[in-house]
Amino acid sequence: MSLAQFSNEKDQRVAIHHILLRSAWLADDVMHELALGASFEELAEEYSACLSATNQGFTGLHLLDQLPETLRIALITDNGRNAYVGPVKTQYGFHILKSCQVVNPENNKTKDIEVAVEQEIEDIHRTEETSENTTTGHDDDNSPSSTTAPPN
Repeated sequence: MSLAQFSNEKDQRVAIHHILLRSAWLADDVMHELALGASFEELAEEYSACLSATNQGFTGLHLLDQLPETLRIALITDNGRNAYVGPVKTQYGFHILKSCQVVNPENNKTKDIEVAVEQEIEDIHRTEETSENTTTGHDDDNSPSSTTAPPN
């Protein structure tokens, strides 16, 4: 069953492998490396800004209708014609997606894993947003601690 045919069904899930990049320039460079035959998994481990990099870019199973709209449209439009889709811009950055595997909902035994992976990704994005909105003090180990005891 193709992704386009599957997109009309309720509870459709796709196995997503992606590389999340922060710049369009780097995304184009990674796409070029892939076109030259580089390993998607190695590039994901080296360049992806997502925690899925530690899992060679695998982010888990996702409900197609809950993906960011630009990702969903890109996946449905491509419909498996290309080995890689992207770069696709979302609020998180630029995604390069490996061709998706459609998962039959009746045979899906990995719901708990999916929920855990999705929660981890949300936590990463929350942490990144928080760190972008705060400033840090000194980065060296010799800097004074911000938690000093009050004088006696």
